[in-house]
Order: sequence, then structure tokens, then C-alpha cells
Amino acid sequence: MITKTKSGKSRQRYSQQYKAESLVLAEKVGVAAAARQLGLHESQLYNWRSRARLSQDKSAVEERLLLENARIKRQLAEQAKELAIVKKAAAYFARSLKRSTPYAQPCRRIQDHDHESCAGRLSQRILLLSTARGTVNETATTAYGF
Repeated sequence: MITKTKSGKSRQRYSQQYKAESLVLAEKVGVAAAARQLGLHESQLYNWRSRARLSQDKSAVEERLLLENARIKRQLAEQAKELAIVKKAAAYFARSLKRSTPYAQPCRRIQDHDHESCAGRLSQRILLLSTARGTVNETATTAYGF
């Protein structure tokens, strides 16, 4: 396709298919020979080749980013499930502490008491329950401070 520029000069525009075919020819016979056969400047073929490689590199980077994004989303969903399990376990044990349990009785008997030992026992019970069921892995235990 021939187009006119602002200065009035005519300029040849080539389709993407033509560029791709000429690059294939340049790979087979060399850039200089392909340029002579097609009636183009060598620099034109070199520019087309560099732009084609750049677009291929961008698509590879985008694909890698999409794969990483999917992996991170899966990891986030898995951690959200683990957090939900820990929250349910904490609520269960908090209810059981309100009832008369052997773990809650020392808090009622001792007046001057900081309750940190009770919180530690609660964390230990949650961890024991979670690991017994196989629902919490090592990363979850360190992430939640157990």
C-alpha cells in the first residue's frame, strides 16, 4: 500500500503478512540477499526483525505474569481457607472457655492473674486440633503466631 506523507512524498506501507514472509526469507538466505530480492533496504528488514522479537518477548513476559498471578491467587485462596479454619477453632475454644472447663477454672480461682497463660493454652489447643485434623501446615502455624 502506498501512502502520501505531509511533505508530499509517497511511502510504501507493508502488511504484517508480507513482513512475516520477508523475515522468513531473510532467515533462510540472509538479510542482504532477501533485501535485494524484495527490493528493500537492509535496515528495513533489521527493524522489522527487531520489532517482531520485541513483540514476542512481550507476549512471553505477559504469559509468565499470568501464570504467576494464577499461582498467587491459588495460594491466597488456600491461606484464606486455613485462616477460616483457625477462626472457627478459636471461636469453638472461646465458647468452651466460657463454659466450665478445666482450662478456664484457674482464671476463676486466681484473682491477680494476667491471662497470658490462658491465651497460650488456647493457642496450643487450636494448634493441636488443627494439626490432628491435618488442616494447618507449618507456614500457617508460624503465620498465625503459634
